[in-house]
Amino acid sequence: LLGDPDLPVRFQAAVALRGLIYNPEESAPREGIEELIGSVFPQLLQEMFNLMDQIGSDELIATVEVLIECFAEQAAPHAENLCGRLAQHFLRLASADDGQDDEASFAACQCCRAITTLLEA
Repeated sequence: LLGDPDLPVRFQAAVALRGLIYNPEESAPREGIEELIGSVFPQLLQEMFNLMDQIGSDELIATVEVLIECFAEQAAPHAENLCGRLAQHFLRLASADDGQDDEASFAACQCCRAITTLLEA
């Protein structure tokens, strides 16, 4: 669904992905998900960043954070690029924020959390 031509479908698929990957009751990835996501991890990250370039949403960044947290080993080779992309996204959101846009502020904060998660992974 992340390859769907309609932006709302891609956005909802990305947000739903977070719930499919992470089990909040166990504070861990869902059973069996590592094999499914691990094989397409780089492509999935690229699609997430493509979406983030189009929509400044804290929900998308939260999904990236879950990906980083749950797939730390797969994220390690991409850490420099991930950190750079998250920093770029943060700067874009922070410069677009005129003090009135709460969603941009939340998304910028979520970028900082995702960078912290990456550094701790």
